[in-house]
Amino acid sequence: MVQFDSQSWFASHEAQALETLALWVAMNTHTLNLPGINDFQAVLAAEFANLDMGTKLTTEIGRGNHLVVTSSGFDRRRKRNTLLVGHADTVFPDTGSEHPFRIEDGWAYGPGVADDKGCLLVILLAMRALRELGVLDRLRLAIYINSQEEDPDPIPAELLMMFKRRSSEVLVFEPGRVSRSGDNSLDDGIITERKGLLKFTIKVDGRRAHAGNDHAEGVNAIHQLSLLIPALQAITDHDRGLTVNVGEIAGGIGTNVVPGKASCSFEVRAPRAEYFDEVRARILQICVPSIPGAQVTVHPIAIIPPLEQTAKSLAVYERMAAARRLVGLNPAKMELQGGGSDGNFLAAAGLPVIDGLGPFGEHFHNPDLERLRLDSIAPKVGALVHYLLATLEG
Repeated sequence: MVQFDSQSWFASHEAQALETLALWVAMNTHTLNLPGINDFQAVLAAEFANLDMGTKLTTEIGRGNHLVVTSSGFDRRRKRNTLLVGHADTVFPDTGSEHPFRIEDGWAYGPGVADDKGCLLVILLAMRALRELGVLDRLRLAIYINSQEEDPDPIPAELLMMFKRRSSEVLVFEPGRVSRSGDNSLDDGIITERKGLLKFTIKVDGRRAHAGNDHAEGVNAIHQLSLLIPALQAITDHDRGLTVNVGEIAGGIGTNVVPGKASCSFEVRAPRAEYFDEVRARILQICVPSIPGAQVTVHPIAIIPPLEQTAKSLAVYERMAAARRLVGLNPAKMELQGGGSDGNFLAAAGLPVIDGLGPFGEHFHNPDLERLRLDSIAPKVGALVHYLLATLEG
């Protein structure tokens, strides 16, 4: 049995690792900054190539490059590879110069330091450790680094089909969650469930008219829209984890004009795919005009399927929990998460997925406060190494 002490290994690699993280955080990889994402993916590809891993950058119109990395032992014929997943993009449009990387009181700060560059660092360090242990080339392993997780589109069909056909399990490296117990312990939540998401826009056409001279001739689109919103919000059922949020509304040009157009955008989140069919039907029942002369149209604009817990994903969770106990973590299943990740699309393809496997972070998407807990890097590297070593023994 191969032995690995993550704390001592990381201690001898920490300075280089933090230097790497600082360089990555300084690179702007906002989802729409395609040159920045492509530069970062090229840097990552070079790091993995230096470990004698196969790398392939896949281009897609309107998106940054995707990176797929494979070990020498990757099985191209059978469905028995472990897939590790992270993402290169961040939500921050600035260059990072106003929020430079810094270390303070055991935390690293900077745009994307936790979500998701600290997670990518854990993957890279684990690959380095496995190579030093002499087993990396024996692993059946692929790594997928997405370029557009923060503004999610489905994973490209060609890649998704390859992952579906060749992967037996998926480990998603989104930031881990710091313990909420107040004792600052390294209690370790693993995500097995995430809600899915539907987005809609409703457009109402009425009849524009002068509010003083021709009020009776007008059909008030805002009035019609306002009659729909309470019924949409009432779809919410917290007991089932089903929520509706009307978050944007627009209409009218002034108080002296009966508005001829109005619109709103809203989202639906639910933990089960079957809820979506029910919700779609209710939305169509609600969005029927009740004011003569008004027209209502419903436009679906996005869908993210839920990440549902299965017997197979629970088995992956148990194996990861065992690996985490070996490095002193106290693993536990997280409660159902409201936000999605790449894991949602992979779970919908029928793959067993666990998520939230990166180092502990806080205040994601806040350029002033986002931070990564440094003493969680070593155990997260160690847990991944032990997990993958166990796949060899199995």
